[in-house]
Amino acid sequence: MNWKAFTALALFLLSPLISNAAPITYKEIAMLVRNREREQFIFSEAQNRKLLEPLSKQEENILSGLGASAGLLNALRASAILAPPDMVAAYKARMQPATPAPQSPPTEEAPRAILLATPAPSPP
Repeated sequence: MNWKAFTALALFLLSPLISNAAPITYKEIAMLVRNREREQFIFSEAQNRKLLEPLSKQEENILSGLGASAGLLNALRASAILAPPDMVAAYKARMQPATPAPQSPPTEEAPRAILLATPAPSPP
């Protein structure tokens, strides 16, 4: 199985999990365009999962350079395709690295005594 077919199969199988989990990002769209996925598939993914953030002009230019059509870029500009603010906040909260629990400052320990046994005399 070639890598494009594997990628498409993986996205297809994971799409029910992903669609409930996270909005689609620019990086994912760029990967799909780079892999020459059908634009209808890319648009339907964006429509189902919602776009995390509006695409910047620079991102649109990059997608265009990768082969995205003007029609796809226009469709991705629609405000109806953007994720609602609560979905964006929940996604960003999940993506934040876990912060370690605050540690208490080190306490000064009393020096420990080390007992040394005297060597036993060796037999003559």
